[in-house]
Amino acid sequence: MGHGDEFQKTLVEIYKSCVNKDEKGYGILLETGQLEPRYVKELIDKYNVYCICLGHGDLDKQGIIDLCRKNDKEKDWSYGISDEDLDAHAEKWTETNENLKTECPKYGIEYIDTHIDREEILNTLNKKVQYIELIEEFESMKTKESTFAKMCDKLEADIQCKLYCEENCIDINKKENKHLLKDSRVQQIFNFQKYTDLFLK
Repeated sequence: MGHGDEFQKTLVEIYKSCVNKDEKGYGILLETGQLEPRYVKELIDKYNVYCICLGHGDLDKQGIIDLCRKNDKEKDWSYGISDEDLDAHAEKWTETNENLKTECPKYGIEYIDTHIDREEILNTLNKKVQYIELIEEFESMKTKESTFAKMCDKLEADIQCKLYCEENCIDINKKENKHLLKDSRVQQIFNFQKYTDLFLK
């Protein structure tokens, strides 16, 4: 992070444009270290965005430097740079990390400490993403399996409603339930012969 407001606002607009162009719903992965949580919150509120923050936990600057030296591979840009240059970058990373630990909870963003068991944590996150993808598939009914599951879910609600009717679980004629008659959803039910017809509709 460390970029100004205008840069971050521009980045958010670029991301919005990408989401709006995803007409087939393939999904978009945004990986960045340039957005502060307050800007990410705008994306979470407006779009179906799953956001996590990978941080360094309670490591200080030297701890972050040691972590880089230990885990960097040849393909990493920080691999082999001088101690002086790495120290300068680590100074900014430490400041950013402390800010993220404070700001992420304010905006409902999960902050995850990755300085210990990084590979295991990333594998766990991958499973979480797969779970979220299954939920989205269920909601969108894009496959035969998800359509069947969604219809079973709706059928369960209909069966439950039928049981309520047969067992007289709710008596709207009772005084304490009279306010229910004014509810628009209850009024909608009265347009059908049975409660179950509302779900079947």
